[in-house]
Amino acid sequence: METIKRGVKPKTARQLLPQEAYTSQSWFDKEQRDLFSKVWTFACSMDDVPNPGDYYCVQVGLYPMVVIHGRDGNVRALHNVCRHRGAAILEGTGNMKGTLTCPYHRWSYNTDGKLRGIPQQQELFDANIKKCELNLKAGSLGNFRNLLFIHPQAVPDETFDEYLADLPEHSWPAKTENLKVITRVEWAMNCNWKSFVENAQDGYHLSHLHKDTLQGPTTQAQDWRPHGRHWHWSGNDSILQTSMERMTTKEKAKVTLNALMTNWTPLEGVDINTYGGEVFGFFPSFLVQPLLDNVGFAKLVPVSPTKTLLEVFIMVAPWKNNREKAQRLKTLADFAPLPGVGYRKDGNVNIDRPITLKDIEGHALDSGNFHIEDVWQVEMVNKGTLSPAYEVGPLSGANGETALTYFQQMVLDYLAENADKRETQPIPA
Repeated sequence: METIKRGVKPKTARQLLPQEAYTSQSWFDKEQRDLFSKVWTFACSMDDVPNPGDYYCVQVGLYPMVVIHGRDGNVRALHNVCRHRGAAILEGTGNMKGTLTCPYHRWSYNTDGKLRGIPQQQELFDANIKKCELNLKAGSLGNFRNLLFIHPQAVPDETFDEYLADLPEHSWPAKTENLKVITRVEWAMNCNWKSFVENAQDGYHLSHLHKDTLQGPTTQAQDWRPHGRHWHWSGNDSILQTSMERMTTKEKAKVTLNALMTNWTPLEGVDINTYGGEVFGFFPSFLVQPLLDNVGFAKLVPVSPTKTLLEVFIMVAPWKNNREKAQRLKTLADFAPLPGVGYRKDGNVNIDRPITLKDIEGHALDSGNFHIEDVWQVEMVNKGTLSPAYEVGPLSGANGETALTYFQQMVLDYLAENADKRETQPIPA
């Protein structure tokens, strides 16, 4: 039987993870403790914290953390835990006009995490209390092309460069550093987080599940490569050329390249005549999908063994005014419609909660949106995985499902490597 090694593409595909990896609470707890609490995790983009005082809260395994743009200009990862009674201090996103203050007893911190003030310090606390020893605990922050990753440890066993491996040498051609977020959507999915990652890796389903939306490519017209624990999928044929070829003669008479160009703005660095599209999978649960005129990002947040929060945001070239932004949103809505939900004027989809398949009008396979098709499919996988009759059969080789085998081995390896570090390591102040 083939041994799966990091950085080497498997020749064959087979299921490695047991059923309980997708269904049991004990396996989920193990992943939270030994995987997500000990690996670099995507938090947000620099576009989310562009100004001093901006913050973005994120859960990293067992650790509530926050990315803060300090007033000294530095962006940091701090533990979102007050040093007094251990309460979480911030929630969501926003901008701190003053200090970072815990509402419970009003202990306050500077944006660099240093403890600034303790109410009634002289009358209620020991005179020898040392505020310099009660700063917010620090994590680590890594920046890859304005994508911010964080780690709970101030000095991780694996540096950010080691985590990235050789992926930066094979990164996407589009110059995405100066793009702006145009829309966000959160999905509450009834599935294990790994099922969604595996669906993103599955080249076999593209011309079957998505026969009426993406219409491929076939496994012969795509490729994938491992980079460290990460993976990179690419289409071999030009997106634009393939789209033109799929049009009928009558449609071709109506559509020219110039007409297409009026509805979308190609990203700088992309050759629209040859680019075949890509998907980058950052281990364990962050996906990047660069296209011709936008880049889609998907962060998976495990909630339980069978529930996952999917946070999606899409970035495009900066717009000049609100009218241009509205046109971009219309183009996006035409490409990825959300029947029954739609896009708000500010670009966001959610109002007070994540959307679910129940919010979508009609059946997912009639939505015209391949993202909705994927959400439906992974929920169908979840239903089958919970069955006592569940069993995985033969998997497709080549560029079909070998990436699933690789990903599963990386999960197993990481859990095994951290098994001897079973107790959560203390975070120094």
